[in-house]
Amino acid sequence: MSLLGKIFAVLNILGVGAVLFLAAKDLGARRAWEYANYRYDLFAEGLPQDPTATDEEGRLLVAKMGPETEKDVFAQTEGKAVKVQVEEVESVYQRLKGKIDGGDPTEQMRLYAEVLLPLAQTNLQRERLLAYRAYLPKDKLDQLQKQFQQAYTQATRPPEAGQAPRPFEARFTEAVYALRAEPPDPFEDAFLRVYQANPGKPFAEVFKQSLSDQHAALKAEFEAAFDPARQGQRTVNGKVEKLSPDERRRAIARLLFDLVGVLPDQPGAGEPLFPQDSVLKNPAYRRVVVIVGLREVLQAMRDKAETLENISSELDLERSRDRSTFVMAYMKLVDELVRPAAQNLVRTQNDLAKVQEKADTHRNLLQEREKDVELARTTLKTAQKETAVRLQELRDMTQALFELRWRLRDAQETNLQYERELERLEKGR
Repeated sequence: MSLLGKIFAVLNILGVGAVLFLAAKDLGARRAWEYANYRYDLFAEGLPQDPTATDEEGRLLVAKMGPETEKDVFAQTEGKAVKVQVEEVESVYQRLKGKIDGGDPTEQMRLYAEVLLPLAQTNLQRERLLAYRAYLPKDKLDQLQKQFQQAYTQATRPPEAGQAPRPFEARFTEAVYALRAEPPDPFEDAFLRVYQANPGKPFAEVFKQSLSDQHAALKAEFEAAFDPARQGQRTVNGKVEKLSPDERRRAIARLLFDLVGVLPDQPGAGEPLFPQDSVLKNPAYRRVVVIVGLREVLQAMRDKAETLENISSELDLERSRDRSTFVMAYMKLVDELVRPAAQNLVRTQNDLAKVQEKADTHRNLLQEREKDVELARTTLKTAQKETAVRLQELRDMTQALFELRWRLRDAQETNLQYERELERLEKGR
């Protein structure tokens, strides 16, 4: 091969090497950009919904996350790393179920209510769950049972002579309200349902059965709350509806976000729902962001705010309705209380007018006395001035008299001298 051919061969080899170098560099940059874009999408969209979720090209999303990426994503969160959202939902479900199943039936009811409370969509649901949480500690439940026993005895007592018989439900409700001043609605409603189905059943059995029915209802609500996220379906009017992937994703985000505060042994779960810092600084909420993505967390926050606003409106309406009911029910009693108060007010006003009249009279007398005092002061000042003048005149007269007495004394001494001189002269004759 000639020298020129060798030079061209070397140049070709160098050119191929340069092309390969640039191609490798471009491939590395492309992969870096793709990874950065993947991490951005992962932060915004969260983990895959389930192991079968695919991207636009039909590739499994769960296969995109390698061990290093998984470790990096969950590095700033607490708890076990998961690959898909349904895995986290199942973990939350099992943790809560384990916490609930560890207690007796009464404690299970209280824990069911505690878990379901942040998921309440209406004020009616919220009030019902709050009643369970308030009345289900053992001492409160024992007290409630005794009060129900008293109300049951009063409601089943035969009417007095001349009184028309009234339904058991009305008498029981009135008796419960009289004993508590506020009806524990879920317990009362369940008790009355059992009694209506078995009117002759003893009180203890009715009360026990009512608690059992409520336990079953709370358990069913707990399972139904997880169905959209766990099973991808919900029951509406007895019919099972399949959720779309977007609906299920939203249900998962809302469920995980709302349940952060009740998860057992969850770091940051006891902190306020919306602390002053960003939710990304709270380890419990940060984990939710990693699982479902920031976009769905923001949507869950908007949904929560809307729910709370609706509950607040319902609560205001309920408060106004209760106030109106109270006024209508106790108008006569209020009138009986107001009438004597009005009469007392009129008497007090009359007495006050008399006192004010006396005060005005005394005020006028005081003003006259003040005028007399002022006149006396003026007269006294005038008299004091005149007295000062007279005193000065008296002092002048006293001084003149004193000087006159001195002159008189001198004159008397002169006279005595003259008398002695006369006597001497007379003796000399």
